[in-house]
Amino acid sequence: MTLGGVGYVTAVLLAVVFWNAGSGKLRDPSRVATEFEQMGIRSPETAAKVLPFVEFGTAVLLVAVPWVGAAVSLALLVGFTVILIRVVRSGAIVPCACFGASSTRPVSVVDLVRNGLLMVAAAVALAAVREAPSAPDIVAVLGAFAVAVVALRLARQARETDRA
Repeated sequence: MTLGGVGYVTAVLLAVVFWNAGSGKLRDPSRVATEFEQMGIRSPETAAKVLPFVEFGTAVLLVAVPWVGAAVSLALLVGFTVILIRVVRSGAIVPCACFGASSTRPVSVVDLVRNGLLMVAAAVALAAVREAPSAPDIVAVLGAFAVAVVALRLARQARETDRA
């Protein structure tokens, strides 16, 4: 197992995340703009139109030039997280347009944890080397992502159960 290989597999998985996020926002840009406005984002209509293409570009960079894509994704995730912290601290019940118009759940601490994990992934991807990753590299990263996804789902489910 190599750090470069683990970094590259992580970069590719992050590319999938960013591509999915951009695609989700393009499905219903007017709803995304409304949610951005509720989150306090300036020029929400423009942001809803431009951000998907920034996310697509980041996805391409993560695969083509992984360390550059990782740096861009880390910067984007820090910015997104600052916005989410502001929403959570305000106590506002605002849906998260993080992955487009697909979510109706309000922003919560779970979203902050998710972004924190994505930032860790981006930091790992900074070490990426465009080489064929080994099987252990792939297994390690897929395993870590699977554990993170399950943990986030359980945390969200527990949060929703507490509300009911």
